[in-house]
Amino acid sequence: MIPTLIVWIILGFCGAYIGYLKGYPQKLMAFLGILGPFTLLVVYLFFPKTKEARERDAEHKRITDEEAEFKKMQPCPTCGKEVTARAWVCGYCGHQFVSVT
Repeated sequence: MIPTLIVWIILGFCGAYIGYLKGYPQKLMAFLGILGPFTLLVVYLFFPKTKEARERDAEHKRITDEEAEFKKMQPCPTCGKEVTARAWVCGYCGHQFVSVT
């Protein structure tokens, strides 16, 4: 009895998480998760993402791309230390980078 209850609770949490990922109400998806794993599989595979979920994912990807651009490194031509690609001046030797704009 107890192991079955634990499995149903876990399926409910899985349903709520799928609801979050797809942009559907999490309480509804938790209820569908409690109905069984087959229901979760159908919802996960065949329900499309909502517009809000697609926008949230696009915003997350844009922020991630900006962070990756900021973290690019290049060697300083004077001292050889790694500095960010957007740096104007080397923090180690003071070499000034030429602006490419």
